[in-house]
Amino acid sequence: MRTGTSSTLSGLTEIIAQNVLVLEESMENKGINIPSLNDVYDSQLEFHNEEPEVARSIDMICRAALQLIQTVRSSKAILMQTALSHITASALRCASELHIATILYEAGPEGMHVADIAAKCGVDYRKLSSILRCLGKQWIFREISPEVYANNRLSSLLHKGKSYEDLTSDPDTIYDKPEAALSAIVGHMSDEGAKATSYLYEALTDQSFGFSDEADHSAFSLGLQTEKSVWEYFEEPGREDLLDRYAAAMEGLQEIEPPNLAEGAFDWASLPPESVVVDVGGGIGSVPIHIAHKHPEIEFVVQDRPAVIADGVKRWEQRNQAGYIHFEEHDFFEAQPIKNPSVFLLNNVLPDWSDKYAKKILMRLRAAAGPDTRLVTRDTVIPYSCQVPVSDKTLSIPGVVVQQLPQPLDINGPSAFSYDLSLFMTVLFNGMERTLGHMAELLRSSGWEIEKIEEHDAGGHLPSSIICIPLKGWRDPREMVSKYRMSFFG
Repeated sequence: MRTGTSSTLSGLTEIIAQNVLVLEESMENKGINIPSLNDVYDSQLEFHNEEPEVARSIDMICRAALQLIQTVRSSKAILMQTALSHITASALRCASELHIATILYEAGPEGMHVADIAAKCGVDYRKLSSILRCLGKQWIFREISPEVYANNRLSSLLHKGKSYEDLTSDPDTIYDKPEAALSAIVGHMSDEGAKATSYLYEALTDQSFGFSDEADHSAFSLGLQTEKSVWEYFEEPGREDLLDRYAAAMEGLQEIEPPNLAEGAFDWASLPPESVVVDVGGGIGSVPIHIAHKHPEIEFVVQDRPAVIADGVKRWEQRNQAGYIHFEEHDFFEAQPIKNPSVFLLNNVLPDWSDKYAKKILMRLRAAAGPDTRLVTRDTVIPYSCQVPVSDKTLSIPGVVVQQLPQPLDINGPSAFSYDLSLFMTVLFNGMERTLGHMAELLRSSGWEIEKIEEHDAGGHLPSSIICIPLKGWRDPREMVSKYRMSFFG
């Protein structure tokens, strides 16, 4: 009889084997070969995670494989490699900023010697060799012969869609092409993101920063040595490149989602013609642009800071799509100018703020809402790293997905990505992604009641849509204080 660790190992390998068969059958039915890590990226050869059965099998394989690795590897080695994980991110930034993928794209499948790559970039080839070999251990770039590198499935995604000459001669337009969005994400996370993250401990234990809710008292503030929030920092003169990269990164995050995920966030077809949907803090309009062309009868208004709105208008004019949506400058901490819309949409806005400020945003929207207004928040719902007891009230919310994993799988695994993102929000903004219970409390205290949730998975891999209705009988505490002061002072 198998017991203990041997039973765990066998169980994990069985889960992997069973779900590999599902993927192989799916690809065979489509007449597509299993994608190879050695080939360059081809979206047609990817496993499509919008298919529920395929998505679940991918999740099961990743969970079981990671748990199997953590079970059999040296515990000390795991901790040491975890402590060194920032090295890979730094190497990835170097490759992206130096446009290595574009150089190798132009070199073709025969690749290029690292000395020639380095000469083109103007860097030390021995150091670049170490960088590429570090990335190679993660299957990013491929060493096809000693010191000769070529692109592969992962590295080819860093090609920005322009020639190396164009990238280096006009650095202000590096992220203009949609293909550059993933590089923008890499740059944002591994540049200012990494610098800020290295000061997480200092921010956590600092007497002023440790318990602060303020966006300008975060690890980012310490790491970048600024008294400004992330957005204020990006908008300072001379940092236009950071703002442009950040906007492209946010657009890229939207593109990573499976097709039609944003469209499925709400039953848009249920809205009558000429309904108004307000995308609050909507950036450059990445979400409504996916919806508006299918629902031209709906008026979409994107609100954000002036610099962001200007960038959004420019981007959609360049793509001849500006007519689908309207842009409006607005500070969401101030009174909402659009009253009684059909929908207020908050897409990845609340994680950027601590509860104190998230509540202010939500209360402004509640004050402007009509009785039939719906609030749709699209955020990652953070799963617990343990089983949720059946008595938990959030399990009764319509649409909630309960985590069900076969033995011997732990809850941890691929969900760690959502935990990483949540902590990244803390590092940058003193914000966070939230559990469903946390969201329910925050929403209710701000005058909103959850009607249902469109939760695509219980692991927090994809954004979930929480659809809310105005809480009956709710009174804005700021209004009550104002009335009290008026009556008290006459």
